[in-house]
Amino acid sequence: MNAISNLLRPLPVPLLVPSGQAFVIRAIPDLFTGEVINVGVCVVLPNGQRHAKVIDAPGRLECLYGDAAHEVVLLAKQAKYCAINNLPSPALNIIFDQSEPYYNLSAEQAVEGFFGDWVTVALTKPNAQTSTAQFTTEDARREVIDVIRRLRPISAISPLIPESSNWLVEINGKKRLVPVPLQPNFGAGTIESVDYGPETIRFHLLDRITDLAAVHSAGLAHHLAMFIVRPQRTVSEPKLRQIDNAIDKVLWKAPKNMRVQVESSIEKIADQAIEWAEQVSAGGDI
Repeated sequence: MNAISNLLRPLPVPLLVPSGQAFVIRAIPDLFTGEVINVGVCVVLPNGQRHAKVIDAPGRLECLYGDAAHEVVLLAKQAKYCAINNLPSPALNIIFDQSEPYYNLSAEQAVEGFFGDWVTVALTKPNAQTSTAQFTTEDARREVIDVIRRLRPISAISPLIPESSNWLVEINGKKRLVPVPLQPNFGAGTIESVDYGPETIRFHLLDRITDLAAVHSAGLAHHLAMFIVRPQRTVSEPKLRQIDNAIDKVLWKAPKNMRVQVESSIEKIADQAIEWAEQVSAGGDI
């Protein structure tokens, strides 16, 4: 009986043990356009020791910037030196993002895991024939905006899709470039992929909620929106459940004036973004 009772006892829930802080190293390859990309990560242990990893080859960057991609790699290496030595950013177009805690990971696990999840430009050039390639937030934004442009003429969607997708906003006393890919009158919206690990999904979505809340607090937009694109590749059911659970754990923190849509279809997300933009611009309820 004792053995059976022991088997029926609930298993202890593992404790979340803080392991340190982590932050993303971001680059702005072209200050004119203001596009921001992740080029590395840095973790800071409780004893102050730092570990960092940045891109060391152009990878996908060559698809976007051609030969200039090599300059971005050099910038990333300079940023790594500064991050490890607790120095300020080496240039205006390098951003050390806000630190966030991470749990139950060694420094090596954190660096490698976060780098793999966050720094998607480090991946090799995607093969258009494969359906197993990770669908990044950059991919999601590009494809949704492409569909919006097909569905509506430029005159009808302006200024929904801006020339510059970044706003300079003060967050916790620090100025930060916030990506706002959708900018209808009176509104600010973002498009996010969740084709990542659960911890990265929670980190990214919470980061975007914080960004948009700061945009609202600064008086730059009244209505907010987050359009979330589920993976576009074949993913197992357990993996999809992990993704949905990660989304649910974050979205309850979204402010009441933020519309949130989660879809697998790029076309549905584009339709919903257009509908939201038209309602916001017309002053309607959302």
